[in-house]
Amino acid sequence: MSKNSLLEIQNLSISLPEGGDRSHAVENIHLKIIENEILCVVGESGSGKSMMARSIMGLLPRRLKITEGEIRFEDRLLNNLTPKQFQEIRGLSIAMIFQEPMSALNPLHCIGKQIEEVLLLHTSINKTERRQRILEMLSAVHLPDPQQLIRAYPHEISGGQRQRAMVAMALILEPKILIADEPTTALDVTTQAQILKLIRDLQRERQTGVIFITHDFGVVAEIADRIAVMKDGQLVEENEARVILNSPQHIFTQQLIRSVPDLRTPKSVESSKPVLLKVDHLEKTYQRRRGFLSSSKSEIIAVDKIQFTIREGETIGLVGESGSGKSTVARCIVKLISTDGGAILYQQKDLTKMDRKSMMSYRKEIQMVFQDPYGSLNPRLTVGQMVAQGPIIHGEKQIKAFQKAIELLELVGLGPQAANRYPHEFSGGQRQRIGIARALALDPKILIADEPVSALDVTIQAQVLKLLGQIKQKLNFSMLFITHDLRVAAQVCDKIAVMYQGRIVEIGSTVNVFEDPQHEYTKSLLDSIPGRNWINPYAKDF
Repeated sequence: MSKNSLLEIQNLSISLPEGGDRSHAVENIHLKIIENEILCVVGESGSGKSMMARSIMGLLPRRLKITEGEIRFEDRLLNNLTPKQFQEIRGLSIAMIFQEPMSALNPLHCIGKQIEEVLLLHTSINKTERRQRILEMLSAVHLPDPQQLIRAYPHEISGGQRQRAMVAMALILEPKILIADEPTTALDVTTQAQILKLIRDLQRERQTGVIFITHDFGVVAEIADRIAVMKDGQLVEENEARVILNSPQHIFTQQLIRSVPDLRTPKSVESSKPVLLKVDHLEKTYQRRRGFLSSSKSEIIAVDKIQFTIREGETIGLVGESGSGKSTVARCIVKLISTDGGAILYQQKDLTKMDRKSMMSYRKEIQMVFQDPYGSLNPRLTVGQMVAQGPIIHGEKQIKAFQKAIELLELVGLGPQAANRYPHEFSGGQRQRIGIARALALDPKILIADEPVSALDVTIQAQVLKLLGQIKQKLNFSMLFITHDLRVAAQVCDKIAVMYQGRIVEIGSTVNVFEDPQHEYTKSLLDSIPGRNWINPYAKDF
């Protein structure tokens, strides 16, 4: 091994159970992890990125096994270690940040206790020293009020704070290698920027080698020293970041980069069409208990007197950090939750004052596509039954409703054969297409899309966005598009409304908001976009 090489993967192959679409999760991989360098491993879901990372940690699922090759850490062969020997390495020499901290953190234990377990396993320092080190680490990852946070449970803190806590846990013993598996997926841009800066700063301070797994090329452009591109379990391209970002050689890498939404906004013309929906001084407040056993409550203002309009055929983007109130606005409009003030005027009728019966005729004209399509699809119904369900409820005959369902499934690119299958038989991108078909089944005048592409691979994301644009042009509906991804907003939206702490702080044409932002918060959002200064070599093709 070379002097600055921390870990080497040589000819690594990981077999899959028989009956799948391929024989190996990972096949013939060669990679080197170097001290004080960030290697970004990119590829679509199922490309083998996470399986490769898990093999380094000795955390492969039971049905998967290494069939060939070696993983060497400082001349020590890892793939022959016993579970006990692996336990000695995990956390101390090699640590991992998982994609979804809520799944990785124990909901029954407070944050401080979970970090302390790492110290108890690998050190003999006393309780006072452990507490001091935990507090110092929580401060190092820029978490507010560490004294309070060590007593908090995972569900009591935000997604960004949970991710920082995972970073603190991974780095508290100053490992030589850090593996970060999609640590910024589904986080808003400001939280993303904070996590990326944190990892980069800590990596430089501690000379750590980092394996950063992601499908987001904006993130790659922001943080990578080297890039390895994976497809179907194989390594198709590896080089310095600047080389791959500016001049990718493999056709798959070119395809991935071509799918990244361009930050340059298309020029748009201000719409003069009639107003279809008007949100007027909308308010929503939640009551929250001060403690688990406490009877006292505090108020959280989720939406604070916001105003905006949607014209016929127009797409309005609602952007902002997690917790800014974006999804609450959407749920108020479709009456999934009640409002506490203001009006929602659809074709001059105030939806907030309608009872359930009166609302029925209007509900079909405002439909919603949810962020998590799997969670919003009934697993007991076939796709055809789900798409047809809405029209049937609204009085359409079954034969006609099912025929319409088949036509819509064809429109979203799934084909008529999809009608007889169940949601679990489809990929994430396909399930999102099903959600779109179901929402369109009632011929809505307004489609509300709540983070519809946030967790999708960049190529699938591009396909879904293109599909939405084509269908919108064909059916001429209006759209409220909720997103934290400003690259997506730049390409999809005619207007942008920026939300912060329940308020709209800026609204205007997409071009004006991106090129001449007026509010300081808008400026900070734009400055936080990962890879903002990277010029996509295929941008001219959009």
